[in-house]
Amino acid sequence: MSKWSNFYSTKCNKTYVDYLRNQYSPFLKLINQAAPCGKRIAEMGCGTGSITKILMESAPSNSYHILDRDPEMLNIATSNALGATSELGSILDSITDTYDIIHSHGVLEHFDMEDVRKIIKLQLESANTLIHYVPGSLHKTPSFGDERLVTLNEWIKETAPNQVLTFNSDHDYILIWENKCLAWLRISMSKMTSKVYYKDGATSDVLDHNKIIHRVDGPAIILYSKKGKIISKSWYLNDIEYTEEEFNLIISGGYNE
Repeated sequence: MSKWSNFYSTKCNKTYVDYLRNQYSPFLKLINQAAPCGKRIAEMGCGTGSITKILMESAPSNSYHILDRDPEMLNIATSNALGATSELGSILDSITDTYDIIHSHGVLEHFDMEDVRKIIKLQLESANTLIHYVPGSLHKTPSFGDERLVTLNEWIKETAPNQVLTFNSDHDYILIWENKCLAWLRISMSKMTSKVYYKDGATSDVLDHNKIIHRVDGPAIILYSKKGKIISKSWYLNDIEYTEEEFNLIISGGYNE
């Protein structure tokens, strides 16, 4: 057995899964909030697959994909996260599919920062949002393998995440990168305006792909684009997502919850 599968083979049990669910609940909840239903989610460097297993239980309508470079670990994960598609491969390889969210749990700290930047670049070419957990420098010793305990400032300086969250008394970090290139197109009850609204309150007739928008205030269609091409849309009203049909009924005044 590989050192990884030998270490983790005994951890695919309810006790360990319950521990993960409790210990890393902010990380899990963040993914659930970002992908409540009908989304494509991939775990890169899936290990035992227990994180994906927990996510599948909480949001079963999403589709899940797991990847690991260790064939023995991938076999363990496939048996653990039943229903997820699986792929043998390296997190450093190009990604052939597209996802709403790519995440990992305790993976990036095993790479040097040059490789981490490469990983993030590759993943942003195939996903709208990246959510990665890494252990912080307040941990006294690495848990296993070649884990590096890096300060939060170094993660920010070297990898430039869009958002950073800490939990467990700042011992653990969540790093978030976004490639949404979003515009909120405000809609009046009669027609959609052509203005683009940014999070700082500025408006423009031109979409600036370097700006990220984090909230929905009022009715809005969210356009997800890459390289100027729209790849998907979402329909929101006051931070609640609706189907296109429901949204159109709301705008026309014919929707009843």
